[in-house]
Amino acid sequence: MSFSINRIRLINQWVQWLFTLSTLMLFSGLCIAQSYEITRYADDSGLPSRIVRDVIQDANGFIWVAGNNGLYRFDGEHFKPYLSSLTDTTGLRDNKINTIAESKDGKLWIGTPRGVHILENEKISYVPIIDNPTENEEYILNIYEDKNQNIWIATYGGVFLIEPGKEAIHFLTEEDGKAVARGTVWAITEDNSANIWAATNDGYYLRNAENQYGFHKVELLLNPSLNVKDIGYYNIKQYNDSLFLLDTSHGLLKGKRFENALSIEQFLDEKGEQIGQFSVERSIIDSNGKIWIGTWKNDLKKFNIIESRLVEETIVSSNGFKEMSGTTHSVYEDSQHNIWAANTNGLFKLSYDDRALTIFPPYGCSLDLYGIYAMHEDAGGNIWVTTPTKLFRFKKDDLLKNNCPTDFLSFSDKNMQLARYLLVDTANRLWVGADGGLFVAQLDAEFNPGKFRRFTTKDGLPHDTNNRIYEVAKDSFWVGNNHGLVQLNLKDGTLKNPSIKIYTANENEPNSLVNSQTHEIGRDGDGNLWFGTFSGLSTLVNPSENGYFKNYTSEFGDQTRISNNSIKNIFKDSKNHLWIATQRGLNLYQAEDDTFLQFGHAEGLPSEYILGISEDSDGYLWICTTNGVLRAKYNPLTARFVNSQHYTVHDGLADNIPYRNSILIDDEDNVFIGSRDGISVFKADKSRLEAEQGEFAMKITEIQSTKKKEIGFSSAMHKLQNGGLVLPFDENSLKIKYVVLDYVKPENNRYRHKLLPTDDQWIEAGKNPEIYYYNLNPGDYELVLDAANSRGIWSNAPIVLKIKIKPPFWKSGWAISIYLLLTMLLIWYVDRSRIRKKQKIWQQKVALETAVVNEREQLRKENAADFHDELGSMVTKISMFLTMAERSLEESKDPKPFFQKIRDNAKGLSSGFRDLLWVIDPQKDSLADTFLRLKEFGEDLFEQSNIDFKTSEFKEDFTVKMLNPKIKKQVVMIFKEAMNNCFKYCNGSEAVLTLMVHHKFFRMEFFDNGSGFDLTKKSKGRGLKNMKTRAESIGAGLQIISSKDGTHILLDRIPHMGDEFPHKDT
Repeated sequence: MSFSINRIRLINQWVQWLFTLSTLMLFSGLCIAQSYEITRYADDSGLPSRIVRDVIQDANGFIWVAGNNGLYRFDGEHFKPYLSSLTDTTGLRDNKINTIAESKDGKLWIGTPRGVHILENEKISYVPIIDNPTENEEYILNIYEDKNQNIWIATYGGVFLIEPGKEAIHFLTEEDGKAVARGTVWAITEDNSANIWAATNDGYYLRNAENQYGFHKVELLLNPSLNVKDIGYYNIKQYNDSLFLLDTSHGLLKGKRFENALSIEQFLDEKGEQIGQFSVERSIIDSNGKIWIGTWKNDLKKFNIIESRLVEETIVSSNGFKEMSGTTHSVYEDSQHNIWAANTNGLFKLSYDDRALTIFPPYGCSLDLYGIYAMHEDAGGNIWVTTPTKLFRFKKDDLLKNNCPTDFLSFSDKNMQLARYLLVDTANRLWVGADGGLFVAQLDAEFNPGKFRRFTTKDGLPHDTNNRIYEVAKDSFWVGNNHGLVQLNLKDGTLKNPSIKIYTANENEPNSLVNSQTHEIGRDGDGNLWFGTFSGLSTLVNPSENGYFKNYTSEFGDQTRISNNSIKNIFKDSKNHLWIATQRGLNLYQAEDDTFLQFGHAEGLPSEYILGISEDSDGYLWICTTNGVLRAKYNPLTARFVNSQHYTVHDGLADNIPYRNSILIDDEDNVFIGSRDGISVFKADKSRLEAEQGEFAMKITEIQSTKKKEIGFSSAMHKLQNGGLVLPFDENSLKIKYVVLDYVKPENNRYRHKLLPTDDQWIEAGKNPEIYYYNLNPGDYELVLDAANSRGIWSNAPIVLKIKIKPPFWKSGWAISIYLLLTMLLIWYVDRSRIRKKQKIWQQKVALETAVVNEREQLRKENAADFHDELGSMVTKISMFLTMAERSLEESKDPKPFFQKIRDNAKGLSSGFRDLLWVIDPQKDSLADTFLRLKEFGEDLFEQSNIDFKTSEFKEDFTVKMLNPKIKKQVVMIFKEAMNNCFKYCNGSEAVLTLMVHHKFFRMEFFDNGSGFDLTKKSKGRGLKNMKTRAESIGAGLQIISSKDGTHILLDRIPHMGDEFPHKDT
């Protein structure tokens, strides 16, 4: 077997200039040059101003951009414009913004060619600093706030000072040498001793801290190599106690102060040569002490001061310089250490993060490393890598530091092709599964391999293509092979004569392997072995007792089985969850019921084609798919992935399609993912990660509301006070937008929110920062807004917005109080009315009972008198008829007629006596008693006649209707008279008495089928007249209708108890 082994070392020529290189490295820092990702913003990418003149970050975290076409506030996603208007005489007067600065009181100062302005509470106001200013005095070049919160304004027409609460002072003349000369002042700065420096065309002016208003010109002591006539002085800043940096037309110069003089000389570079000339537009000193310089037509530059030498550092871009022009007007470092360059071809952001995703090998490094099939780490910290044609060994530090490696191992062999699997076993042997056999070599103490031993079909393997190699114990292995599953044991720990046993699929044996083409091998939490094949999954049951295979396959639509038969990876995580990656879906084995949970797009996976899976020490699963890599935690309670982050080429991934199983996570949680275009390296730095928790800001940028039945939202930001929002009940639909002010990769910022107390679970909003809530019920809410930056770090201080939806006025507190008061008053009134009603009813009852008693007493008297008269009359008649009967007997005449009359009068006397007793009996006052009395009378009367007497049906309602004695008596007397007349004169065969009851009255009728009588003829008797008189006395209506077909007597509207005096029209 022939291998070519190439150890790439430093060539001999390097030794010749090694000393020179070490000297240069002391100064240059080129070997540690930082790489930046550059983002450009201009009119074609969101910023409507291609020429940018200044850029700053305010205390809230927003980026402010001064452009030739307006002022813009940037939140990482959108640029909000602030523009002048021809009709606005009090606001912004010019869209060309020269300079911007934020004062400590939160005001944004804006310098334009037409004066200075202030932005406060979203409103821009023009600030007049002098009456009738000239064009030069209004042309603002620089604005600066000193330590005492004084605002200094540099113009083409001198310097202005605005002290807190005072009018502006113009340092225009040179009286006693105490002022800045009339003319151009480029910038104002303050040194470490609170002295104020003014940079002008003819040098520097200084105001000492102890002199409130006086400036004096600084004497410049130039090095002979400098020509004072050729230098323009644009700014000055103190670098340290002894060194000043001067922004000039001759480059960045260094100065040293001596009393009232400033010595000036050029910097030397690392070679001791003078720095080339370039005109400085603006320079800054970043948080690492590095100097960034925006130049006029000489590009953006970065320097470091080492041993008083000015050493230029190459600005390395991972993605190119994005059409950055040579002129940069201003440079700024934000709170996250991004560098912003205000360029004449846009706004440029340079982002660096030493934990950011990098690609190995770095750009420009010539390595034949195309297509990363497999990776494995040995105990010496080396990373073994296979490609379609080679085997490499790299130092892990080279991958982590993104170095182009100079000391690595490379192997090539025509049989070691398409090697997709690597393993370093417990005996420090390197195993390689390739298309041309199974390779193994012993590693020495320095992890250099010895001679490779190649196993093929000649050694007992079923096929030369070998896949996963899995060590179950020392010298005991399982190997996936294209034609079977191999159990391989090394006798005596040597590679000479291994024991090989082959397992294959057999259709006639149901307990055999599901398919012979075995790719993957893994173990579950109980130690059971699982095997992934080209067409299904198998597990080995009872291996110590001539075990057998239990097989699992997919079935379309059955979500309790594996989702696909092509197994790509088997992985057991730290919680003993067994994950099965397939060509369509990720599966989680459920041992309790021997089923699987399936995961796909709906469960948050970016793709259902799963290529690999691994886990870091924090419990995050790294899932490789054909659409990038998902980093997430699995929540078994909800069976969902949470805290997820999706990486693609837009995040720096080498390729959206990693190679199958080409993922490695080391003990320090560094993540290596192989793909066609190299290795994507996620460098772990937990200490910095923890330190950076919550370092970014979040701000609400928009609150809008709408009322019921209205279309569209309108701003409600003015209603936001003290972190709370109070809205009326009919303005209960909200639109809220907030932003993460993290500018490293703002397109990857993610959002989530929850509304308490209605929902205590986070609503994952992805990259959408807009929130809508419709028709919120009245009440108090807390909207919790959280976000994660591009690194996946969630804020440690979410925004809590208190929202109060007022109840409608009829549900407000005072309304409820009124309701309670009214209810109490109503209860009091109802109770009082009830008491009064009871009292009235009681009084009426007493009065009624008294009236009834009195009436009954009066009735008794009248009845007694009537009965007395009737009794006297009848007794007299009886006496007279007895006398006449005696006389007839004496005269021998028949006395029977007289005896019959005596009998009739006696009977009438008895009936009258019974009527008297019945009328005065208070127990007989119901309507039922009256009806039954008349029924009894009629039955007795008509019993011995040919007349058939009938009555209507008796009803229980009759018993509850009471009559006063007077009405009872008159009704009985009227119908007794009617029945007597019928008995004597009708000559009919049928008589009927009926009774009908209504709400307030009742009606009684009597009719017969006799011959009738003529109502027009005057009656000799008083019967009919008495009936009418009786009806009128009780307020009832009496109708008598008689014809040849019979007689009909109707007594209507007869009142019952309590209705003795009804209205006639009711």
